[in-house]
Amino acid sequence: MLRSRVAKDAEVLALRHENAVLRRQIARVRYEPADRIWFAALSRLVPRERWRQVFAVTPTTLLV
Repeated sequence: MLRSRVAKDAEVLALRHENAVLRRQIARVRYEPADRIWFAALSRLVPRERWRQVFAVTPTTLLV
């Protein structure tokens, strides 16, 4: 079933908000190496100026 762009955009916004809420509730997240690889790959698809809004990680997190 094809979803409209509006529905996909709304889903992304809902997930971003949920992500922001969860970030406020936790002190420190621990990422596995596979998580870092996944985020690094996805970071190539998102403009750098949007990283703070999209990812809960920083470039340093990806490198460590």
